[in-house]
Formats: sequence, structure tokens, C-alpha cells
Amino acid sequence: MFKASSITTKIVFILILIILPLNVISILSARKSQEVIIDQTAASIHTLINTCMADLDTQITESSTYLYSLITNDPYGITMLRQQSDSSYQNAKYYIAGKLQEDLFLQNPADVYFIYSPVLEDILVCKNNRFSLTRSQLGEVLSDPELLDDFKRWKLYFYDGLQWLIRASATNNLYVGSMICVDDILDRIRKNLPYENVRITASQEAQCSGADQRTILVSAGSDEADFYIHVLVDRAEVISTLPVFERLSFLITLLYLLLIPVLFLLLNRILLRPLRKISSAMGRLRSGDQDYRIGKHKYAREFLNINETFNAMADNIHQLKIEKYESELKRQKMELRNLQLQIRPHFLLNTFNLMYSLSQLDDRENLENTILYMSDYFRYIFRSNKELESFSVELNLIKSYMQVAKLRYPDGFEMTYRISPEALQVQVPPLLIHNFVENTIRHALHNGIVVHISLSASVSQAIAEFIIADDGPGIDRELVEKINSESLETLDDNTHVGLVNSYQRIKYLLGEDATLRVISSPGCGCRIFIRFPVNHSQTNILKE
Repeated sequence: MFKASSITTKIVFILILIILPLNVISILSARKSQEVIIDQTAASIHTLINTCMADLDTQITESSTYLYSLITNDPYGITMLRQQSDSSYQNAKYYIAGKLQEDLFLQNPADVYFIYSPVLEDILVCKNNRFSLTRSQLGEVLSDPELLDDFKRWKLYFYDGLQWLIRASATNNLYVGSMICVDDILDRIRKNLPYENVRITASQEAQCSGADQRTILVSAGSDEADFYIHVLVDRAEVISTLPVFERLSFLITLLYLLLIPVLFLLLNRILLRPLRKISSAMGRLRSGDQDYRIGKHKYAREFLNINETFNAMADNIHQLKIEKYESELKRQKMELRNLQLQIRPHFLLNTFNLMYSLSQLDDRENLENTILYMSDYFRYIFRSNKELESFSVELNLIKSYMQVAKLRYPDGFEMTYRISPEALQVQVPPLLIHNFVENTIRHALHNGIVVHISLSASVSQAIAEFIIADDGPGIDRELVEKINSESLETLDDNTHVGLVNSYQRIKYLLGEDATLRVISSPGCGCRIFIRFPVNHSQTNILKE
């Protein structure tokens, strides 16, 4: 998904904002053109149907008037109306038959006339010669009073595969009726419509079944009868009569819509892809990949200039970082040197006083051991080019120191060691553990009390752990909290310079994962924990 604030999202939004309204206008215009041609077609068909219906209504009116006048005004018609079985009825019947046939030949409004006498059980049928109807069979159908009574109004009637409008009225119990062929009207409408897919139906219902969205429905009804004509025209065929351009407007609109992804792909290749490349390069540079550079690509000249500028800038940043890093290393090395050179004066004074006392007592062996210890001590702290040393070397120095301390405090403490073989190979900053043991001797010993001191060293799951513990008077709770919260830098006096220096050396040389923790309370002794990853201790910050 695109981010809302990205340039890609904004470009897509702009493309849609520019192109989509034009597409909507084109679609509406094409739709309007189609609706106009459909409305025009429907109006034209409606006009044609209404014209045919008007002609049909004229036929209905004239045929009804013609029959009524023939039966009620003509002497022969009046004779037939009496329905007396004599020669006069037969003569009148022949006359009326000839009259009707002659009028039918002269394009009379109806296509079939009939007169039925239920009293005499006699029927007269005259038809237009265009139809191949059998008079005798038609007469058998029409000589049914129940049928004729049902057609007092003009209704649709199917006979011999054709659709007819039929009406029969009874005067003096004499049925007089006429029939008009509906198929002639439907054929006339069909011939005047220039469409192939058209369906024309006649019905006594105003509603037409079978109409859907794919067709155009036009209906019209007769004013003289319960009769309707429905015309269904295929919508697609009507639309095909539009000019070629208007018919292709939807396709053109669709192609126009496709311009959005096409334009986006072009912009993506020309603009967005180079920008993403630059943004990705900046992200990698920000995340610490100082060696990443933008390669050569077939971008526009402006982006090539930007890429070259970025690479040059990255080179400069890399060079500045190296220079700053080297300067920081020099500063840290000087600080480390200063930390190592901060030898506590009281330690020297006490050692020299001890040496003086041993010389006065002529204790040659202990004096020599003390002098050797001092020699090893100074050689160890001034060792050059080694910021880390195997703990086995420092352990020997610690044991020598404890022997010297035993001379000063023969009954003041007892020392125990719990050192695992793996811990002897662990690299530690020189004098780090020694200083904590020395501080224990300085602060934990009291007259008349034997303090038990222990030094433990072990390695478990690539974590080295050193524990300096005693059962002396403990240390101040506030100092414990500062050590455990790693806020020793906030101490503003010179009382705990050695502790602060030791903490800084742990962070400088053993890495940020190294920890210094203390468990102590007044009167309950003290336990100091130093933990750090073994694999990190092998490569210190200065060497990196």
C-alpha cells in the first residue's frame, strides 16, 4: 500500500484528479447520445403505432356504422332482421351477401362480415378474397351464441393461425358482426421499422411481458377496443445506428482510463524509481551502512547528478566519521592512560611504611617479597600497548598483594579463591579486579574483627562473572543505588574517584553490555558483581 504522505500517492491522486473528471464527462456524453437516439427511436415507433391505431380505430368505427346502417336502413336488411323463413328472407340474404362482397372488394373497413340468425339457424359469411378462409368452417365457429355474446365489444380472437379483432352485436336477436385482421396491422408496423431484431405483439393487456434492459419497449392502445400493440426493439441494434465515433465513445473512454496506469508507469520509470533509489540509499546511510553507494543507472541527467552528489556526500561523511572516530579513540586512550596513572597516594605511603618497618625488623624475606610485589605492580600498570590482559596474570598480582596485606593485617582477614579454569583465559582491563580487592582491604577491615573475603571467577554461556564478596560493615545505601543505576558520573566529590574510574574502564573496554552491580547494606557485608560477554571482551573499542 502507498503511504498517504509519499510522492507516489500524490502523483496517483493528481492523475486521477485530472483524468477521471474527463472520463466521467466522456461517459456522460456517450450515455447522453445513446439516450437521445433511444428516445428518438421510441418516439418514432410510438408515432408509427399511434398512426396504425388511428387507422384501426377508423376501421372499427366505420365497420360498425356500416353494418348497423345496412341492417336497420336497407329494406333487405330489415327483411333479414325479421328472420321469417320464406322466399323474401332468401332474396334479402342473397342481396345482402352480394352487397357485402362488393363492398369488401372495394376495400371496406372490415375483412370479414357475418350475419347469424339463431331463429333460422342460418349464417351469412362474407370475407375479403385475400384470405384463404373457408366460409363453411368459419360459419360453424361463428354460429355459437355463447361465443358471439362474449364479443359484444371488440376483442382479440385467434383463428386459422391469424389474429383478429372481432365484434358481434345482437339486434332483434339477430347477430351482426365484423372481423378485422390484426396481423395486417402488425405487418404494416414491421415493414416500417428498419430493425432486424424486433418483436411486435398484440394483446388485450396494457402491460407487456418479456421486456428487459436489453430491449426498448413501445406500447400504444386503441380508443375503440381493449386492444394494445407492443413493440420490442433490441437496444444494441438501435445504438448501432449512431455514428461510428459516438458508438466508439465508450471504448475511447476505456482507453482513456488506461492512460492512468500507463502514465503512472512512465512517471514511475522516469521519476519515482530514481527517487525511491535515492530515498533507500539515504535510509541505508542513516541506518549505519556507510559503505553503500548508488550505482550507475539509465536515469535522467538530473538524477545522475543527484546520485553523484549523494555518493560524494556519503564519501565525505564517511571520511568525517573516520576522522571523528580516530579523534575519539585518541581521547579515550588518553583517558585510559590517565585512569591507569591515577595511583592512590595512600597505597604507596602504606606500602613504603610497611617496607620501612620490615627493614627495621630485619625481616629480609618479607621485605624482598614486598619489593618484588611493588616491582610487579608498577610493571603491570605501565604495561604498554595492552589494554586487556588475561585474568591469570592479574590473579597472580592479586595473590601477591594479599600476601603483602597479610603482613599489615595478620589477623584482620581471611581470603578464599573460587576460580574456574575458563576464567583464567578471560581478558580483563589491568588492575580492574585488583582495585576492587584493594578497596575491600581498605574499607572492610576493622580492629578486632576477622573479615572473610572471597574472589570468584567463572564463565557460563559466554558470560564472564567476577564476584568480590566480604562480610564487613557494608557500604552506604545511596552509593549502592548510584552504582546499580549507572549514575556514578553524578558523584561530585573526590572520595570515589577509583570507583568511578573502574566503572568507566568497564564501559570503555568491555562494551556497553558489561555491567557493574552491588548488593550491600550497612552491617551486612558487600558483594560486587562484574559481568560481561566473553566474545566482546576479546575485541575492545580501541582496537576496533
